[in-house]
Amino acid sequence: PESLDERYSGQDNWRRHMTEAVTNEACLDLRSGSCDVCGLLFQPIPQQHFPGNMWTADCAYIKRLPPPRTLVDRREKVVTRLNELMEGASFPMEANFCPFIPMTYGMDRYFAEHWVGSDPSMRPCDLSSSESLEYWKQEVRKSSEFSFHIAPRHGLEKGWDFYNYCEQHDLLDEKIDRLQEYFLLPGQLYRWMNEFNSVPPATSWVWSWYPDGFEWREMITKHGEKAFEEMKKKQDVSLAKELLEEED
Repeated sequence: PESLDERYSGQDNWRRHMTEAVTNEACLDLRSGSCDVCGLLFQPIPQQHFPGNMWTADCAYIKRLPPPRTLVDRREKVVTRLNELMEGASFPMEANFCPFIPMTYGMDRYFAEHWVGSDPSMRPCDLSSSESLEYWKQEVRKSSEFSFHIAPRHGLEKGWDFYNYCEQHDLLDEKIDRLQEYFLLPGQLYRWMNEFNSVPPATSWVWSWYPDGFEWREMITKHGEKAFEEMKKKQDVSLAKELLEEED
C-alpha cells in the first residue's frame, strides 16, 4: 500500500506540474483562438474539468460563464430532476457508469472544479500527452515533456483516471444503456440544456468523442428539447424489430 510520504510526494509533484503547465507559454498564449481553457490535463468524465482546478482561460470565455452561485442553483435543480427521471418519466435517465455522488455530478466542494468546464461551447486544450494524472504524480518531470494539444486527445477507451471510480465499463458495449446514461453524452446534453439552454456547436469535439455523438447531434438538430423522447421512441422501434426477427 501507498505510504503517507509517497502520497504527499505525489500530490506535491502534481501541484508542481499543474503550476508549470498553466504558466507555460503555450497555455498563456490563447490568442490564436484554438481553445478557451488550458491546463495540465483535461478530462471529459464525469464532467468536463481540469483535475486539480488549475487552468488558464481566455477572458471572453470566462465572461460567458454564469456566476458560480447561479450555476450551483441550476446544478441543484438538474440533480433533483435527474432523481425524478430515475423514478420514471417519458424518457429514462440512469447514472450507472459512475457512482452518483457529489464528486461526480459536481456539487459541494467539487463544484469549483467543474465550473470552468460547464459551458457547452468550451474548447479545451492541455499539455499532458498522458491521459493519467499518475504519470505526473510519480516523479518530478521536465517541462520539455509538455505537449500542447487540443483536448481531449485520447479516446474514451484509454486509461483515464476516472476509470478508478467509474467502474461500469461493460455499459459502454450496450447501446440501449449508453443512450440513457447521465455520465455519457445523454446526461451532458440534458445538463447543458437545463443549465445553459444550449448545446455544443455542430463543430464541437463533443459529438465525435462521446459514443453515439453524431446520432445525438442529429436528434438535437431535428427535435431540440424533445430529442430525448424521440431517441427513446427510435430505440423502442429498433428493439421491437429485433424481437420480431428473433421470433421469425
